[in-house]
Amino acid sequence: MIQGDATGVSKVSLRTRSGQANVSTPIKSGSNVSDVANVSNVDAVSVAFSPFVNSIYNTDGLLRFLDEITLIQRSLFRDKGGPISLKARDFTSSSILYIFEEVEKTGLEPETDQKQMKFLKDLATFVKKLPVVKISIAFEPTNTFLMKLNSQISAAIGTKVILDVVINQYLIGGAVIEYNGKAGKYTLDTPLEEALRKGIVSSK
Repeated sequence: MIQGDATGVSKVSLRTRSGQANVSTPIKSGSNVSDVANVSNVDAVSVAFSPFVNSIYNTDGLLRFLDEITLIQRSLFRDKGGPISLKARDFTSSSILYIFEEVEKTGLEPETDQKQMKFLKDLATFVKKLPVVKISIAFEPTNTFLMKLNSQISAAIGTKVILDVVINQYLIGGAVIEYNGKAGKYTLDTPLEEALRKGIVSSK
């Protein structure tokens, strides 16, 4: 069911198939970058991107994330050496710095300015290509709700998604979800996972 409060949101790591990065492997709640980095069949670049991807749930969050990346890019060539988190500290106080610090602990972040710039550009390009699922609901969702819903839909579809949330006050007791050109209306009486598998997901 779609519920307003949820905890223990599952995370997803990134796996590459034929050179294409794809978010598909579920990671247990509480997993950190070091845990993910120990997965032998995931390439280093995808592992480095995964904690950033897992921090984005909807289109608003995606736009904020891209703004932060642009701001950080401007900080790289300011006569300051070291990792990205250190260079960007004077330009942003966002939680994204914590993610960079965690990635840096694994040794997955490049060391030179040029390679760090490429890392940021590749990261921005990657998150822009994440599939978007449009969902219409009657209320303003909380962050907890968005995290849970994103986790459920990503798991049902089999890849990490970004939610494009539309508030429609005329919807009662349910949601309209659009993906891959197909839409379906689901009520609180219909388990979300079952509805997705039978409806939208079958359109892939």
